[in-house]
Amino acid sequence: MSTLFLAGTQTDVGKTFVAAALLRALRAAGLPTAYFKPVLSGGAPGDGASDPDVVARAAGLPDDPRTLAGVWFAEPASPHLAARLVGRAIDPAALLAALRRRAAETPRLLVEGCGGLAVPLTEDGFLVSDLAAALGAPVALVARTQLGAIHETLTTLEHARSRGLRIAGLIWNGHGGSPREVDTLETVERLGRVPRLAVLPRVAGLDELDRAMARVDAAALWRAAAGELPA
Repeated sequence: MSTLFLAGTQTDVGKTFVAAALLRALRAAGLPTAYFKPVLSGGAPGDGASDPDVVARAAGLPDDPRTLAGVWFAEPASPHLAARLVGRAIDPAALLAALRRRAAETPRLLVEGCGGLAVPLTEDGFLVSDLAAALGAPVALVARTQLGAIHETLTTLEHARSRGLRIAGLIWNGHGGSPREVDTLETVERLGRVPRLAVLPRVAGLDELDRAMARVDAAALWRAAAGELPA
């Protein structure tokens, strides 16, 4: 079995889009892969609009979206706050146990993080990066290509390494092909000493997942990131 943790440099960088695109492409290649989002804020699985709903529908997963998330909160806020607002607290040990159960049930598991790596899950500062580190899976980092991407991506890489994460590489999302964007990719990869896993072009939305992945070998990406490709 192999597991890949999909993280982002910030909120709304396109992790869910990339997750759906990669899962759809792996399925088309005869390599169906499971999906799990341990923490969700701003929706509920089964509401038709949550990340698990979107991924399941776009990627053609057979699962009930309500089985694809660990804990969830209606408030679109940092998970520690979203939990506090409803009188709850996230239990990192329970999240980790759920992730390990899911990983044991499938040959391949894609785990989607929430927000950026430094987002707190608990009041005492257990971060998304801490969850990824405890899981021990390699991390594929989704980054945008527009102005500001150099700082946020290099900063995220520095944080990830300070937490002991194994960064498999970058998935650039929404590339428009401009010379400035090309320089952004090259600069980050050089200064951040990080490999490129894929570059996804700017597309209209989920209806164009196949076009986004047209030049990406999903099986090769998974092998490069996760290190193995179980049958």
